[in-house]
Amino acid sequence: MEYLSDNWGSLASGLGVLLSAAGVVYAYLARRAAKSAEAASREARQAIAQTLTAADLRWAVDCIQRLLIYQRQGEWGAAVELYHNLRKILNDILAYLPESDDPTRNEVSDAIGKITELTAVAEEIAASGPPGAHPGNLAEDLNKIQGDLEALASRLRFDSPEAS
Repeated sequence: MEYLSDNWGSLASGLGVLLSAAGVVYAYLARRAAKSAEAASREARQAIAQTLTAADLRWAVDCIQRLLIYQRQGEWGAAVELYHNLRKILNDILAYLPESDDPTRNEVSDAIGKITELTAVAEEIAASGPPGAHPGNLAEDLNKIQGDLEALASRLRFDSPEAS
């Protein structure tokens, strides 16, 4: 007992050092856990964005197929509405793409620009009545955009973690 009363300060210091070391270890482990959780969250967000992008790409390709049918049948009012929906879908796809993916973002941006031009042509046709022949190369342009979107969908499918 006398030893404790004479050395209580040293014992308290030793206990303080042990508790400090335990605190440092705990902080390190907590930081590692937080980084792991952040990485898992980032991966989950990327997987969700990729899934949404793939679904939107499929929808956009289907939309183009319907547009080609509407245009062949001269249903320009329905085509105009579908052009607007297609542009919205492409904007959604652009929003999901990571900033670092410049080539893909440029492809989708170019498609949005082309769809905007084609929408103006379709609106003009819808307002002026059925034309004698297809103005410009609407079907050709749509087929090119469709091919680009299908290629993008394939790239995303093969770049995904599930494909590995």
